[in-house]
Amino acid sequence: MPCTPRLVSRRSGSCGLEPMISIRSRLFGPILAENDTNAPVHQGDKGADQHFASDEVLYRRYLSVHFKNGYLLPAAFKFPRQSFNRSAFSRPEDVLHADCCDGKVLEGYGVLECSTQFPTPIESSDGRAFDFLPKHVPTPTCYAHSELWCSERGTGGQEYKDPPPSVKEGFRIKLAQRMFFGVRIKAQL
Repeated sequence: MPCTPRLVSRRSGSCGLEPMISIRSRLFGPILAENDTNAPVHQGDKGADQHFASDEVLYRRYLSVHFKNGYLLPAAFKFPRQSFNRSAFSRPEDVLHADCCDGKVLEGYGVLECSTQFPTPIESSDGRAFDFLPKHVPTPTCYAHSELWCSERGTGGQEYKDPPPSVKEGFRIKLAQRMFFGVRIKAQL
């Protein structure tokens, strides 16, 4: 049976994922919004931190329509610059908080997790290689906000490079296989 996100356990390390450590052990002292003790860490005067620890995970929200027969659909990942939250500065549920959703209140979403070690490089049909990496891009109300960046190998990697369709599809498939549940949608319990 192929490996699916619904079968992956943080404890088991199945499907080639390394066992995950406790989320709470990676959290730093939060800068909370004045009146909301559950608010995500706000940026304050802190700049971006581009060091991603090898045991750090990323959180991403999902809807049940992103799955078919229990499998995460690769189309759940859009280009360019997909959003994630870093576990070093947030809890899984922070990706559902209005402060990390451009002020929107989201209903019916769950949270997926993945390693910061993306499947990379992905080679295009014309032989070019594309690397994928997390980039910390904090917002004023969501310090943990990060994006998935792509660069063409050999170009220095400083600028985002939109990959060709074959690379996007190959990456989406590999990323979908590496995602696992952080917070399930209540209807799926």
